[in-house]
Amino acid sequence: MLNVLLSSVGRRSYLASYFRDALKGDGRVIGTNCVPGVPGLQAVDVPIIVPAASAPDYVPTMLKLCEIYDVRCVFSLHDLEAPYLVAYQTEFEKRGTKLVMPDSRFLMVCLDKYATSRFALEHGLKVPTTCLGLARSQDAIARGELAFPLIVKPRHATGSIGLFLVSSPDELVACIGLCQKEILCRPFLNAMSFADHETVVVQQMLQGQEYGLNILNDLDGNFAACFVVHKLGMHSGETDAGETVHHPVLEEIGERLGRAFRHPGLMDVDVIVQDQTPYILDINPRFGGHYPFAHMGGANAPAALVAWARGEQPNPEWLTTVPQVRSFKDITILRCVQLNPGGSDV
Repeated sequence: MLNVLLSSVGRRSYLASYFRDALKGDGRVIGTNCVPGVPGLQAVDVPIIVPAASAPDYVPTMLKLCEIYDVRCVFSLHDLEAPYLVAYQTEFEKRGTKLVMPDSRFLMVCLDKYATSRFALEHGLKVPTTCLGLARSQDAIARGELAFPLIVKPRHATGSIGLFLVSSPDELVACIGLCQKEILCRPFLNAMSFADHETVVVQQMLQGQEYGLNILNDLDGNFAACFVVHKLGMHSGETDAGETVHHPVLEEIGERLGRAFRHPGLMDVDVIVQDQTPYILDINPRFGGHYPFAHMGGANAPAALVAWARGEQPNPEWLTTVPQVRSFKDITILRCVQLNPGGSDV
């Protein structure tokens, strides 16, 4: 029996289905969320409402759940939540639970968009020119290092929240102010503090083809595969349509990142190719919104991860995709059963 826990399951009901299929009845999928009624809780075997990640009783609750349900692997599906769990990695390991997420150092690189750009450059990868705050951005414009149009966004962001496209110096000043206001109004955006106190990044806008890299490592951090998805449609920062492709250059970048980070499990990377040159946009230490398009193309990261957790080798077919499989996310209506706060109705 191998039980897995998907924390902050939210709308990722498809992941619950993927893991249930991978377990083949020999294990349960436990799902947690701090907001009741989300679709993902309807799809898991054991739905549980937990405190918010920042609450004092969040980690003790998660540790207790891992004991009660004999959880072998925990997958966090929310960027902000993972650092709270990783800080207690030893306590989870004492209970026989593997946190399938990177260490604290790598998490901070992913959560800090400026640190992401610095890391990529240090590893010989290209990124859009990125500056912190208004003064540095204005200096970069004066030196010709930045040119309008530009992207303004929170340094610690998710989706397209607080993102602005600016086309003039006046817009730059106004939108940085609006972005700072957005950060102050949203607790999860100001949960991180930075030594230089700069909370907004300004990036050169690029135009080209967008791709998603799904970089899969085994549970010991050894590189296993990179599934590339060509993004055909986006909505609120989420991939709505995509197509599997074989792209040797991007696959090589994915392998370099996987070997550099040695993260366990799946890592989500957003890339844009402009003038045949790939640029790293974001690195997310979790299953991302474009993974299901790789899954529809034949990849099966959940099955591979379950196999590794059982001490087995995955089917090689799970570590590759068929190219040119095009898929779309649908809109459907789901009637949600309200759960009791702090517990499960099953």
